[in-house]
Amino acid sequence: MGAGLGKTVNQRNMYLRAIHWHIRLPVSYHNLANSMREGETIQLLDGRTLDRRALFVEALRADPRSALTLSCLSNCLNDGETVQLADGRTLTRTELCVEALRFNKKSAYAFSCLSHSMADRETVLLADGRTLTRIEVLLHAIRFNRRDPHDYINLGLLLGDSESIRLPNGRLV
Repeated sequence: MGAGLGKTVNQRNMYLRAIHWHIRLPVSYHNLANSMREGETIQLLDGRTLDRRALFVEALRADPRSALTLSCLSNCLNDGETVQLADGRTLTRTELCVEALRFNKKSAYAFSCLSHSMADRETVLLADGRTLTRIEVLLHAIRFNRRDPHDYINLGLLLGDSESIRLPNGRLV
């Protein structure tokens, strides 16, 4: 694809240019991070080399209330790992998701990511004071996005053969 500058550029080059010209535009960092594989790094036009985690941290520096970016960053962490945010806080996967839900209480993606950070019988305390089990977290994910099959599958894996549960739409399964 020609850029009118005598150079051929790709999607990542466009994100890099956007970051270079508007350093506080979080979507550029976010999209660049999502275009990368785990373990991959990229050199920004200012010379810094960042991995996916660092790009999401930069996106949060520009928009610290982004539930989507907090959730995506949580997916970059393994169990037991933490990440330091630009404001100095160090958070776990679960804490990143709880923070995401503090900013967007209806984020199906944040609830889904939260469920992946939890052990089967673990509970989590949300910022609004509610304590939820992993099953309840998945039910919230389904409530806010009924079309994601992964949440149904994960819920099914948590239920025993003889257990049934009422879905957010009232159906007993």
